[in-house]
Amino acid sequence: MVLHFIVPASSRRRDRPPVGDRWIHEVKFDGYRIQVHKSGRDVDLLSRNGHHFTGRYPYIAFVLRTLPAKAAIIDAELIAYSSTGAPDFRRLHASAATSDELCMWGSICCISTAGTCSTCRS
Repeated sequence: MVLHFIVPASSRRRDRPPVGDRWIHEVKFDGYRIQVHKSGRDVDLLSRNGHHFTGRYPYIAFVLRTLPAKAAIIDAELIAYSSTGAPDFRRLHASAATSDELCMWGSICCISTAGTCSTCRS
């Protein structure tokens, strides 16, 4: 199955957050926004601009191969944490391709599984 990159929605800076039942707010961690493409046992990690990140974080791709979905596109964020438990972007950048313990992966939304689209809330 060929999976195509989906340009993610971008946030916009405002003086205050919108109000009302139609809005969902989520915490912005200091990490990399990643789009995961899983087709069979093949996994690709793509940046929010469509650049390949699989080679930078091979352990994350390796772990994601175990997901039970045959095909999926997942919108996620890669995060590394400091020793105090706070998100640490410098540590994430330094851990690229060298660590299997610094990066934690948090799913924002499963966009597609086996050709069906879904929406989710944080």
